[in-house]
Formats: sequence, structure tokens, C-alpha cells
Amino acid sequence: MGCCCNNTYNFGCLKSCGYLGFGEVAESGVYYGVFTFAGISSTQSITLSAGDAFRFDLSLLNEVAEYKLQIFDSLWQPVKVELSGIEYDCFVFNTNIYGHIIDITEEVEDLDILLQENGDAILQENGSYILL
Repeated sequence: MGCCCNNTYNFGCLKSCGYLGFGEVAESGVYYGVFTFAGISSTQSITLSAGDAFRFDLSLLNEVAEYKLQIFDSLWQPVKVELSGIEYDCFVFNTNIYGHIIDITEEVEDLDILLQENGDAILQENGSYILL
């Protein structure tokens, strides 16, 4: 577990209490995200169906840190994820504390527009998304 990376995708800075969602799962099953920070690794297991995006809870990680993420299948084999036609086997990102208040008492007609206007979701060119 925890092998060398051949191709790394950088997600940049992410909100530490959000979610990281990207890619598409080819086969249904259990997947493991191994997050490494300062030489210490932690694992999140997720159960996904074919076609689902990988989605990891960033609130389970340190609030201000630089992470490397590798994904493994249920047999602990490394998983490559295709983004914009390129396969990646490792992902890096920084968690940070961001925040602003949204008045949720107002009626929301289009949640997608609300998220985009408030910067709480990032839709990338490759179709992946980052929920902040």
C-alpha cells in the first residue's frame, strides 16, 4: 500500500469541512482513499456503484494541511482515475479554513446557482466537481 505516483493531479486548495468528488467508478464496490500528511496516513472507505463519483469527506482530515490521496479497490490494488482523458493514480490538495454565512431562511429556487454564486462548489472542465 502507498506506492509511488506515476501521474498526479493537483486539486489546489479545498475547504476543510467540505467534500472532494471527482471521476467515475467503473465497478461497484468498496474503495479506500488513503490520505497522507506529514508521513502519517489515514483511510476512508466508501461504497460506490458503477458510474458514481469518488467522494471523500474532507472534514475527517486536518484543517490546514497538504495531502496526497491514493485510491485502492477492495483488494488494495491501486485505482487510476481518468480526468479529461488522462489517467491519474495520485491526487494532491491543501485543506484550508474558509467560511462565509449564507442566509438559508430565504427561498432558494435553484440550488446549483446558489452554490456557484457563493463559491461552495467548483465544477471543473473535465466534469468533476469539488463541493466546498
